[in-house]
Amino acid sequence: GVALAAPGAPGAPAGALLRGASPGQGHASAGAGSAGGQCPTDGSYTDYAGHGAQQSLGVTYRGLDFSHKRYKLVNTDWSMGRFTSKDAVVWWCAGICNGDTKCMTYTVHTTFDYSGYSGSCYLHKYWLCDYGSNFVAKSVGSTSIFSAACRKEKDAKPGC
Repeated sequence: GVALAAPGAPGAPAGALLRGASPGQGHASAGAGSAGGQCPTDGSYTDYAGHGAQQSLGVTYRGLDFSHKRYKLVNTDWSMGRFTSKDAVVWWCAGICNGDTKCMTYTVHTTFDYSGYSGSCYLHKYWLCDYGSNFVAKSVGSTSIFSAACRKEKDAKPGC
């Protein structure tokens, strides 16, 4: 993976970097339906290889774009200010998913303009079930799209 700035380093405005999550929440042991998800909210990410490469719980992937329909979209907005790094947008979205017990996976599309970074955070109810692990092949290799699996379904089994 690629080493990224820790919380408190250049990143989001105060309170926005980990909105909805405490700094250690992403590393807690959490299963389906638990209060805290397992997505990291700081640290590093792994470039997604595509071609059916394994997706692991609690790993942030750059270039992975889950194709399953979202149940919720959260966009950054002017009221929260612009983020000062792409990484901060990723960790903000991870915190939102960690804090929502329905969220199995997230995908965040980051953008940059003259005032800083922003993003669209897509939350998904499925990962191992209902083809939730499917992804957009043309997004593999992207440096502006990130995804992770924060929880797995309680009843996850082939064909669930």
